Amino acid sequence: MLPKYLLLPLALLAAACHSDAPAATTVAHTSPDPAAAAEYGPRVAELAAQRTALAARYRQARTAAQKAAVLQQARQLLVASLDTVIWPAWYGTPWAFYGTTQQPQQNSIACGYFVTTTLRDAGLRLNRVALAKTTSEKLIQNLTDEAHIRRYRLVPQRSFVAQMQQLGDGLYIVGLDFHVGFCG
Repeated sequence: MLPKYLLLPLALLAAACHSDAPAATTVAHTSPDPAAAAEYGPRVAELAAQRTALAARYRQARTAAQKAAVLQQARQLLVASLDTVIWPAWYGTPWAFYGTTQQPQQNSIACGYFVTTTLRDAGLRLNRVALAKTTSEKLIQNLTDEAHIRRYRLVPQRSFVAQMQQLGDGLYIVGLDFHVGFCG
């Protein structure tokens, strides 16, 4: 069984993110959730308020252990918010090579825009458009240190999935030749 975070990029890949065709397609493996999409703005705002509260607690922390505990809560909030609030709202949003929507279930979205938009909505400060237009490798290099980047070339899919599973818990961005998505 693949981790559930791997299913999303594979579903997007199956939806033709690697295609040069500009026609829109729909991600078939995920059912749209109109309620999640309708509640998206308020729920993203609620997450921002939670991050603001964590930032205040971090500033008030006096010891390294207190600061580390707040950082751990922030990491957990990031992953949980993507998994339970942000990604479900986007399920079923049409994919298109030139899709740039910022709202789930409205218009279409390309894989790079999906990654950068959802990370932005989860609280990362980034240049959504510039990163979405770049190669997956450059996008990843802009989001993490080189020490955290793993490169796989000419690796069979089964071996790649096994190696990803061995990385352990976490949120990973996976870049393929003509695709980028999440894994964790």
